[in-house]
Amino acid sequence: MKSGVVAEPTLVLRSPPAWDRLSRATFRVRQEYHYAYAAPIHDLRQRLLMLPPEEHGGQRLLERELRVDGAEDMRMLSQMDRFGNVVYHVSSPTVRTLELELTSATCDFPS
Repeated sequence: MKSGVVAEPTLVLRSPPAWDRLSRATFRVRQEYHYAYAAPIHDLRQRLLMLPPEEHGGQRLLERELRVDGAEDMRMLSQMDRFGNVVYHVSSPTVRTLELELTSATCDFPS
């Protein structure tokens, strides 16, 4: 099994922000996971804990989207755990490669 996570920062600041005058900041996060198996995997059951709760410590989750490719007859269910985290359950009868991409996960940090 081969997997990997690549972080590509895209934030470029010409000068530091004036933190004392900043009332809001929005952060966009993109996570990708790629799995390639030597032989087909049968009865895949993947549990993904990838997002924070809807609200936590003054932070608010604004939007989320999960894309899954490579799984045949895939089923996906999202739910909240007892801590309020978003948990995805992905299952498929057969998988040779699996790509998971969480796009548009945006958190708003009000002051």
